[in-house]
Amino acid sequence: MIMGLLRSRTFHIILGTLVSVVLVAYFISIVDWPEVIEACKDINYWYFIPVTFFFFLQLILRALRWKALLPQDPPVSSVQLFDGIMIGNFGNFILPLRAGEFLRPLLLKKVSGAGFTTSFVSVIVERILDLSAVLIVFAFLLQSVESVPGWVDGAAFGLGVAAIGLCSGVIVSALFPGVISACSSFVQGFLPESLQKLVQKLTRDILKGTKVLKHPGHLFGALIGTALVWCCTYVQMYYSFYIFNIDAEFWHAMTISIIIGLAIAAPSAPGFVGVFQLACIAAFTICGFDVSKGAAFALVIHLHQYVIIVGAGILIALKHGMRVSDFSRQSRDAAESTIETECAA
Repeated sequence: MIMGLLRSRTFHIILGTLVSVVLVAYFISIVDWPEVIEACKDINYWYFIPVTFFFFLQLILRALRWKALLPQDPPVSSVQLFDGIMIGNFGNFILPLRAGEFLRPLLLKKVSGAGFTTSFVSVIVERILDLSAVLIVFAFLLQSVESVPGWVDGAAFGLGVAAIGLCSGVIVSALFPGVISACSSFVQGFLPESLQKLVQKLTRDILKGTKVLKHPGHLFGALIGTALVWCCTYVQMYYSFYIFNIDAEFWHAMTISIIIGLAIAAPSAPGFVGVFQLACIAAFTICGFDVSKGAAFALVIHLHQYVIIVGAGILIALKHGMRVSDFSRQSRDAAESTIETECAA
């Protein structure tokens, strides 16, 4: 019964929606709305220009990094990869179950003939690199924040160490796949049969996704690309402070970007509604900023990203002759297939 529930697409949709509804309700209850309105009156609209520039630059860098995670055959252009990134974000903003992660390889297969499985596994490797980068930087950042409780600091440091191990595992998988296979086989000997199958599948996926990184150029491109993506994200966040005339330092931008990045990994409704807003409130509290400005910041910055992603997503869908109803169905089928495979394993 439990496994059947976990396979249920409806269950995952309800869970994400429930999380968002609860968080939105909590957000509404703790915010001083007159102060939020006052904060919005002081917006400096000129700073939307650099914020938008760095937002698009970050997306371009993600497309270039994705190229490093894919095999060279068939060849995929940077424009096709950028379109895939935008369609993926579009799907995540309008469809449940992070459907955009399935739309990216679906579009790539349509425009370039790249295999769906290969492209999808590259997305998983990309997420591992992003998570590793976020946790490593977060662990170091919290060392300089005095207001953070010791146990939080310690937990973050532990996660940072684990992230270094995770990132190292990706590199070892690429350069020494036999080592990973041997370690996987050793671990499976201590697990029940159902978990053995899951570990086998994860090992196959990781080795398949990291195989391309055996080439030094691809490995260098993936690691440097990850660093550039997050540096660009921090700069974008730093300029976002100026929209609300917030006197902040660069480490504040890094802290808030990382907390938002971690929060939106949680289950939620499409567009990360609720988790984005609460993450901003939490981050502003940690940084010692005004919470009302944090609420205004969360609403305006999220809306800004929403308009760009949805607008660009619609244009790219039209460019490739796609309809929302079409890729909604296709991504749903792919998502259900993936969930069933993982649970069956």
